[in-house]
Amino acid sequence: MKTKSIISIFKIQIMKIFEKQIKVLLLSLVMILSLNLYAQKRTTQKKVFLRVYNLEGKKMSKGNIVFINDSIIGLNKSGNQEKISYKDISSIKTKRSAGHNVVVGSLVGSALFAIIGGASSEEETKTRNVPIIGEYQYTTGTSPGTGAAIGGGAGLIGGAAIGGITSAFKNSESHIIDGDIQKWRIFKEMIEKVRFR
Repeated sequence: MKTKSIISIFKIQIMKIFEKQIKVLLLSLVMILSLNLYAQKRTTQKKVFLRVYNLEGKKMSKGNIVFINDSIIGLNKSGNQEKISYKDISSIKTKRSAGHNVVVGSLVGSALFAIIGGASSEEETKTRNVPIIGEYQYTTGTSPGTGAAIGGGAGLIGGAAIGGITSAFKNSESHIIDGDIQKWRIFKEMIEKVRFR
């Protein structure tokens, strides 16, 4: 009789521990699911790169938008935040310039083909015996350094060409502001739609 009561008390204790574990597990599950739901409702902010030109038509700044309000735009320029008033802006162009594509393409192509050229080059020293002259050594193939230089040059030209071709498909837009508040408001509304999709 005594052992039956001890077993029943033991079962009750195990059930209480099990119930607590289930509650903790369910609470954890609810928290994880609610975090996911919250993350899905948030709007994602897209990085938008701009080139800003002053009233003389010269580029005064460039960078990703940090903020934009009714009179000022903030750009992240090499880690520093720069604030520009709409009154000082003649025009704004979206995306990077065509020259950027050419430079990046040529650098990537040059590095890639230099590695391939260096890795695939082989230089072999051979010995030949000629009756009158005697024995002499000569090399065949290309050294890894020469292969890298040849590959790098070819990659530089090819990458620049590909960068030039891709710049034709950039779809960069130009927006005239000329220090006008109405044009600024139209631009601000348009850019906010692009940033918060």
